[in-house]
Amino acid sequence: MSHIIKIDDQLYLDIIKPIDKPRLIELLRERKIYEQTLVIPFPYTEADADWWVKENQKKLVENGHPLSYAIRNQDGLLLGSIGFHSLGVGKDFKAEIGYWLGKPYWGQGIMSKVVKKLCSVGFTQFGLVRITAHIFHFNKGSEMVLLKSGFTQEGYFKKYYKKDGAYYDAKVFAIIKP
Repeated sequence: MSHIIKIDDQLYLDIIKPIDKPRLIELLRERKIYEQTLVIPFPYTEADADWWVKENQKKLVENGHPLSYAIRNQDGLLLGSIGFHSLGVGKDFKAEIGYWLGKPYWGQGIMSKVVKKLCSVGFTQFGLVRITAHIFHFNKGSEMVLLKSGFTQEGYFKKYYKKDGAYYDAKVFAIIKP
């Protein structure tokens, strides 16, 4: 069974594979990605990539469907990743979306297309009714992606995250099934 989701002629989503480990390490050694995400470690190591690949393969087996996807260009090159957190396919009506994109690909409209498509898949194939995204208050790039993808801001939580000993505010966005 194919788990490929076509975005357009240039992009598609696919399962995260062991062959992606070197590219994960390369892209996730960018400190700005670490600074704008909560769970990606820095520096990103081979052990981190090993864990991420194994975790995604385990979830694929458990759910029969990936919950996190590799974002790939037409040549199959990994550009980033996107997925749903805390989703039991066929059991939940809501999920949180999370994503990252390699810095060389920022500002090209890639992530907005990918977020729109995965939300559509979430609504039509996973039975979701509500998709949320929680971002650091200072992450303007992610805020623009969410707004362009049809999300609306629903909240602002003070000192919602703790990272590296500091507290950060969060903005919460959501999109509801049309």
